[in-house]
Amino acid sequence: MSRPIRNATEAREFAPDKHNLVSFGGAGGQHAYAIADSLGIKRILIHSHSSVLSAYGIAHAQLQYEASEPLVGAFSKALLPAINAKIDALKKKVLDELSSQGASESSIMFDESLSLRYFGTDTNISISKPENEDYAAAFEAVHIREFAFQMSHQVVVDLVSGPALVIDNTQTILVERMYRAYFLSKHVVLEKYDSDLPMHALSLNHIDPIQLSVFAHRFMSIAKQMDIGGKGIISMMPDSRELWEEGLSVKSMKIVSQGEFLEDDVRAAFERAGSFPGCSPTRRIQDNISDLKAMTSSNQRGILLLRNLCKEFTLPVVHRYMGGIQANAEVAIRQFLIQVSKEHPQPLKAVYCFDDGTPIAVTITIDEERVNAIYDVAGTGPQVWGNYNCPISITYSTVIYTLRCLIDLDIPLNEGCLIPVDIRIPKGTILRPNPNAAICGSTPGSQRIIDVILRAYGRVAAFQGCANSFGWGMGGRDPATGKIVPGWNYGDSLGCGTGVGPTWHGEHVTQCHSTNTKNTDPEVIEKRTPVVVRKYATNRSTGGRGKFNGGDGCVREIEARRELRFSILSDRRVYKPYGLQGGGEGSVGRKFVFKWNEDHTALEKINVGGKAALVLQAGEIMQINTP
Repeated sequence: MSRPIRNATEAREFAPDKHNLVSFGGAGGQHAYAIADSLGIKRILIHSHSSVLSAYGIAHAQLQYEASEPLVGAFSKALLPAINAKIDALKKKVLDELSSQGASESSIMFDESLSLRYFGTDTNISISKPENEDYAAAFEAVHIREFAFQMSHQVVVDLVSGPALVIDNTQTILVERMYRAYFLSKHVVLEKYDSDLPMHALSLNHIDPIQLSVFAHRFMSIAKQMDIGGKGIISMMPDSRELWEEGLSVKSMKIVSQGEFLEDDVRAAFERAGSFPGCSPTRRIQDNISDLKAMTSSNQRGILLLRNLCKEFTLPVVHRYMGGIQANAEVAIRQFLIQVSKEHPQPLKAVYCFDDGTPIAVTITIDEERVNAIYDVAGTGPQVWGNYNCPISITYSTVIYTLRCLIDLDIPLNEGCLIPVDIRIPKGTILRPNPNAAICGSTPGSQRIIDVILRAYGRVAAFQGCANSFGWGMGGRDPATGKIVPGWNYGDSLGCGTGVGPTWHGEHVTQCHSTNTKNTDPEVIEKRTPVVVRKYATNRSTGGRGKFNGGDGCVREIEARRELRFSILSDRRVYKPYGLQGGGEGSVGRKFVFKWNEDHTALEKINVGGKAALVLQAGEIMQINTP
């Protein structure tokens, strides 16, 4: 429960510890303190009927009816007559409905509201009608404030200090150590009191397995992707050859100094990305600034959480358990390697090629005495004059990821997984290119490495093997005039079929492995960009057939409503996804554009291969069929 609350607060720059926690449900009173502790919340409010709140609420519920009507536009007072006209029509509709259910007109009260959001965002806030009808001011006030539960000043009638159980006719409440329970007329309030002692006294001599699990789930990370300039319309451009073509590239750069965000330096760095031949700076620098500030805020929040963790358990205990997390991962990997060495002959080998014929090869040799493994990618092709080159960190990430997938234990990704593993990557290969090589295709590259490693272990058939990085936009440097034209872009990765396993079918149209992301809703895409999402469906029977069938890919069609630049970076358009233990191969991906003929009377179908950057006119369509 803590993580959804963090997502609803910290992700929106609200501090959970500045709020109260409201508990309800039959077991809420027994778990509320643990959730509050993990969030740093010091006060819990429990209604006297919290365990039967649903039944209590429905018994006291009033007759209600809601009606809404869309009205899209930028709010201004000039729009109020149109708004009020729609509200009057809605009020009549509500009145008729409630009257038909037996309500008298004199007993009906109306709550008029607008659903508002800032331009460029997806979060709507319902604003009840202000007395002065200034919805904009009311919206801004709600948007910037932090919501906290306000307690009325009631007389305290009793007090219990934890540890204790509070039991009444409908619920049981656990009062943990360092909490006090105050009993009010209609509520029980659990309040944590301060102490200079660490909240949990854990031994440094041995590791508690339950607390180890708690510590393991305290650590997580986030990642963001943005427009960083360069030659392409999106960051995952299909035709880059050298690193400078792919936009902003920095080895190290300070963006915050003594609490000040160095915005001028950041803007200058993004501007330099457009100084190379044919390149553009980022199209929306303010979005980049906002993203970087959000990431900085997340990092700062992580610092505070780590400090609180050290305060809660003491720094030596935190170090001890962080070491325990790595040691636990190491033991799990060694046990897995022992199992593999008994079940499979040595060494384990696999190879598979990109569509251009460049092979990815791996040989996994397990030393039974030392219980470690050597991952040797000798036989992998040389770096390419293209962008599927993968920095060495990509291979390390894929090894740790696949090992974590193969062991049947719930442990977080951490460096302990690699202690028993020796990874050998020759220089100059596609998996260890020179520093100036183009690398924006490393995401589909990582998909292919994952496939090859899993193939070596013989545990699962091929997945998509690429990312299907797809996008469109406008603006940037005009090739004819050399001038920078304001613009925007949108990028996405498309789901494919997943590989079949020894006892399960593959999943259809699913993001997996290193592109485990969510797609934007078609309605939002159409609202934000001048396109029509004509089709987004399962591409039936594209998965390999067998005792268990591979997952099917998808088909997606995007129609341009004005002249736009489109881009696709994909693979597995030549070599089919392989099956497992004699199962059939899956289908390759296909990509087409439908462009107007010379007379502009009909659309002609054109195969554009796995990588393409092209301009579509209004009414023209791009169709992606994923593996």
